[in-house]
Amino acid sequence: MSFARHVTAWSSLVLAAAASVACGSSGKSEFEDPPAAAGATGGGFASNGGQSAGGAGGAGGGFTGGTTSAGGSTQINACAKQTTGGELIPLDLYFMVDRSGSMEDNGKWTSVTTALKQFVALPDAAGIGVGIGFFGVPPSKPPPTSCTNDAQCGEYGPCLPGFNMCTGAVGGADSCEYADYATPKMTIATLPAAASQFTGEIGKVSPKGSTPTTPAIRGALTYAHEWSTQHPDHLTLVVFATDGEPAGCIKSNSVDLAAQSASQGWQSWGIKTVVIGVGSELGALNAIAQAGGTDKAVLVDVGGNVAKEFLDALNQLRSYVACKYQIPKPPGGQELDFGQVNVQVTSPGGQPMFLGQVPDAASCGTAGGWYYDNPSAPTKILLCDATCAGVKQGQTPSTSTKVEIVLGCMTKFG
Repeated sequence: MSFARHVTAWSSLVLAAAASVACGSSGKSEFEDPPAAAGATGGGFASNGGQSAGGAGGAGGGFTGGTTSAGGSTQINACAKQTTGGELIPLDLYFMVDRSGSMEDNGKWTSVTTALKQFVALPDAAGIGVGIGFFGVPPSKPPPTSCTNDAQCGEYGPCLPGFNMCTGAVGGADSCEYADYATPKMTIATLPAAASQFTGEIGKVSPKGSTPTTPAIRGALTYAHEWSTQHPDHLTLVVFATDGEPAGCIKSNSVDLAAQSASQGWQSWGIKTVVIGVGSELGALNAIAQAGGTDKAVLVDVGGNVAKEFLDALNQLRSYVACKYQIPKPPGGQELDFGQVNVQVTSPGGQPMFLGQVPDAASCGTAGGWYYDNPSAPTKILLCDATCAGVKQGQTPSTSTKVEIVLGCMTKFG
């Protein structure tokens, strides 16, 4: 059973949605006020477009402890009037692929591109968004041809003393401007329909040039940020595939500078950078991956089956959407009240347990719970790590934990 199928099994989701008046307006949780819930008629949507303020709390009830099951199912069902099947949040992958001359060595280019083509052709990849760009590329504007100081060279510096030439522009070098890497060869589109264009773009490229890592990462993150801003309910990742450390573009290209760009992408924009390195001495890439929010790079040794290991790394990407759920859409003409959302989990053969909402990931603690990605403008429901681990534990295709998102009763806070 592939890792991807296990992730699918972990993520079995049923959404219970309400469509009439709110259960209560006292400001107390319905779980603490059974009489109010019993006398309610359902709800969970605000007709005036307003949102109930989310409450703060300590570590919420996690799947493995701190949950509440007493009377819960009855109270939840008293408010829920509509049940719909739910889905994990959509996953979008933007690939920035190294096409430097060294990728031709040891069959690396063939192995990497073969794995990419196989990935987008997998039936399990249906629904994933993919886009692609390559580095390096020719400059869109001619770099400076002469100089008397470093400032005149811009990103193509430094100025070579005595020769009055910009070092980064010698020999028809690749572009050192991040803007040249911010326009993709293929914008993100959904599989399986996007597979043909994706493989077609790969077929147009061959290895050549240096390794302008920093401008390529910065450009990829710039595009991914623009895309994610337009698709806030998706999870967008940059997948950076390379066979070496930075080379060329001396002034603007180093591991430290690339890590700074990856850190900005993650800390400021919420875009993670997944680094897949193909080679034998790529330890420095870990700094870029860590700064980009993904702990460490995935390193594929050229001494093994490169295509298979690279494909395995791609399949692992689906784990990033585990325990991240879409917020159900209310019926036409109504707006969701985010203060009347609850999450319930039921293990195989177990009793339903309600999770407490916490303000953010930092508030999860060991007890777990759930939180919104953005409390002021939620687009996703996320389970705390401890809770997610409980949902995943012991899953098989025939025994999966059920996660329910229930609308209509005032939120239970952790």
